[in-house]
Amino acid sequence: MKTTTKIKKQQKKRAFVFTLDALLVLPLIILIISSLIAFSATLKENVLMHEYAYMIAKDSVNYMSELDISRAVPGLASQSEASLSVLDYTVRHLSEPTNTSRAITGALDPSMPDFAGYICEYKNGSAWVQIATGGNLAKVNGNYTFQVSAVKIISSLSNPVIPQGAPCSGNITCAYPQPSQYGKGEIIGPIMFRIRIFT
Repeated sequence: MKTTTKIKKQQKKRAFVFTLDALLVLPLIILIISSLIAFSATLKENVLMHEYAYMIAKDSVNYMSELDISRAVPGLASQSEASLSVLDYTVRHLSEPTNTSRAITGALDPSMPDFAGYICEYKNGSAWVQIATGGNLAKVNGNYTFQVSAVKIISSLSNPVIPQGAPCSGNITCAYPQPSQYGKGEIIGPIMFRIRIFT
């Protein structure tokens, strides 16, 4: 009988100690779970904002490749270039930075969200050359959360006309009669265009 009462007393003490431990651990478990929930919600929000910024970049490039320069900035292009897209006009006039910047900002600024800024660039050899900056300039100048970019290769710059040489026997070209119609430094091949979006 004495052993049974001892066991019951020990069980009561153990149960009390276990309950006290559980009460101390319960707030820690709640804190850990709430931290994990908050972290996953923040992570999900960051992923959604990153995806949204990327969609802005892709949409901006596609918009500039579809929008006529005459609609983006009336009067900027000559009559013969009025039907060119903003991107095609920009690439053909890279030697005129003021006009290319006006073309891009005229196309993008009205549709760019207030919380985003952008930089447009093209690849010149191994370096990116900045063409235009617009939107929320505070974001562009370093006060941003995300930076994403979209790239487009523009291949329809010109239709090269290469004159045929004088044929010799066996359909082999012997002489090239004319010099090239393209000037030094004129871009006639594909060019890589990039827009960076800052949010």
